[in-house]
Amino acid sequence: MNILNQLLNNNGILILDGATGTELSERGMPSGVSPELWVLENPSSIRSVQDDYFNAGSDIVYSCTFGGNRIKLAQYTDDLSAVFDINRKLAAISKENSSGGLVFGDMAPTGKFIEPFGELAFSEAVDVYREQAAGLCAGGVDGIVIETMMDLQETRAALLGAKEAAGERPVVVTMTFDADGYTLNGTHILSALSIIQSLGADAFGCNCSTGPAEMLELIKIISPYSRIPLMAKPNAGLPKLIDGKTVFTMGAEEFSSYSRQFIDAGVSIIGGCCGTTPGHIEKVKQALDNYKPSARSEKKSFVIGTVKDAQVSSADDPLLLINTESGDKYRKCSADELRDSLVEFCIHNSYIPVIRYDNEANLSVTLNIYPGRALIAVKNQNEFQTVLPLANKFGAVIFADGFSPENGSDSECLTDIIVCCNDIKNENYIYAFNLSAIEHENDRLFEISMLYKNEIPVLAGNPSDDLCDFIVAYDALTGRDKKLENLMSRLHQSESKPASDSDVEDKDPVYMAVLKGRDNVIENAINDSLKNGTAPGKIVDEYLIPAINVVGDLYEKKEYFLPQLIMSADTMRKGFQILEPLLAAENSSKSKDGLVVIATVKGDIHDIGKNIVALMLRNYNFDVIDLGKDIDDKTIVDAAIANKADIIALSALMTTTMVQMKTVVETAVKAGCKARIIIGGAVVDQNYCNEIGADGYSSDAMEAVKLAQRLIQV
Repeated sequence: MNILNQLLNNNGILILDGATGTELSERGMPSGVSPELWVLENPSSIRSVQDDYFNAGSDIVYSCTFGGNRIKLAQYTDDLSAVFDINRKLAAISKENSSGGLVFGDMAPTGKFIEPFGELAFSEAVDVYREQAAGLCAGGVDGIVIETMMDLQETRAALLGAKEAAGERPVVVTMTFDADGYTLNGTHILSALSIIQSLGADAFGCNCSTGPAEMLELIKIISPYSRIPLMAKPNAGLPKLIDGKTVFTMGAEEFSSYSRQFIDAGVSIIGGCCGTTPGHIEKVKQALDNYKPSARSEKKSFVIGTVKDAQVSSADDPLLLINTESGDKYRKCSADELRDSLVEFCIHNSYIPVIRYDNEANLSVTLNIYPGRALIAVKNQNEFQTVLPLANKFGAVIFADGFSPENGSDSECLTDIIVCCNDIKNENYIYAFNLSAIEHENDRLFEISMLYKNEIPVLAGNPSDDLCDFIVAYDALTGRDKKLENLMSRLHQSESKPASDSDVEDKDPVYMAVLKGRDNVIENAINDSLKNGTAPGKIVDEYLIPAINVVGDLYEKKEYFLPQLIMSADTMRKGFQILEPLLAAENSSKSKDGLVVIATVKGDIHDIGKNIVALMLRNYNFDVIDLGKDIDDKTIVDAAIANKADIIALSALMTTTMVQMKTVVETAVKAGCKARIIIGGAVVDQNYCNEIGADGYSSDAMEAVKLAQRLIQV
């Protein structure tokens, strides 16, 4: 039992710290610097912050290493050989000052997208986090926390890297989700829980993202399915600009009023994020002193998470059908096929792979990079014993096809069909029924009715229409299909068949390449279209533009998420590059709709969101001058005036830098700049836009495009 579980067994509830960056700013840290490097030069600052949190009641504080990975530090120093030592020293500063409290080494996003959506290889990301975790452990931390993660694959890389370095130390994970329960990249919180806890995280939860009221609802979604402690670190509401400063207006009393609700919902590790202070943590501690949470019913369940959503089975849920023959969720494949079709499995269709076992090395490589819980089909005891350690390491599920595994784990083997292989209690083995085991339809009906007596009913096979009708009706009559969604879907299946990929594949290949984000086929598709006599202008107007418009609509409906948006935008950009010379020769290219100067404001070095907005604006016929990140107000305004820009687009991701947006607005007014100013970023909203006198706010890239079009009346 690690130290985290020991403390939870003894105390029941653990209190974390609150915000660190704002506390350091109050102690003299200037904007635009690396907090890690500044704290090394000013160690008394973090000691003071952490003293205040320990005195307020924190059981655990985080080291000042949020941006301590080599990719983030490269923005401030060329000496990347010092990454290990930087983390070791920062960990030691906090640990020497802990006075009996715990220090968890803090790790966070690199700011890079992982392949196939970005340049960073998965193996390199694992190395980056392993290096940082090793430095933190050498500095004496009691555990590792991976926080503010937005991308599931990067979270997996961080967890795998941290576990390799942490030894017996606990490794905990918190991610950021919107109010609907999705990450920026489109992973649902229940799916994230399933994948992260099956990989061996010691606790899971949310941080940042929202205020306590919204985060509480997210915790309620995952609590019944969690087999590990849950964490919550909400913001103190949303930020506002008051007297030129960014202020979170939710006071300590209001913030702490949610504390007992979090505990009753299943949280056992609680603290605060942006806008919270030692005063907030003190009130949380007071609210929870001697508090005994109400008994929480733990739902025995089976959850298979994909990069998007989750398949769930429990005593209260509809029967889980694993149909690898004609289902729309499960697909048989080899390990090689899964690696070669990762985008198709994870993004376009969100299939759950059922991997046919071939050899150990091949399977290990594939499970390492697959961002979900794969099923592995094995046919005999030898294969089962070989696959078991890999399934445990990567949180996979073994599909025992036609035999009963023996001695699979310490738990009694209850099934010969599905074996969940991980170290999580109550999920080692579950009952299941294989349709192929019984020939006659009537016998199948009887066996399925008996299957419902199991705590977790799972059916494997390809049922007939009559069997499907029976299952749907039984789920409805017994209350498992709570909102009758499966029943209504079944009743209307024949009346209104939903559009499938095969229904739309008849559309032009150029259109389909953009719609599906297939940049590897766009060049051939355009060349074939040109050979068939289609004019370059027609390809743009009838295929490229309509396709990206549909992508934008799907993104707004949350049927597409950031990965699909980026892939489609990149495909369209590549298509334009091919056609631009031909359009000029044809003299059919229309003039640009407007010119946008875009930048991340002074002191802010985050540019992923800004880059995506710039890409989408270009795809929608805007000229874009991208000034980069950490750009001062004068440079931005001067560029807008010199280039006669129609719009200035500003990005900020930190509460300490969002005030620079107001400075740009004021500078533009003084200089007589005629450009309209739009803003975006995780810490700003429409209210902030109104406060600083900007012309518009957008919450994402597609909204930024439409806002720009409205402002210049395209």
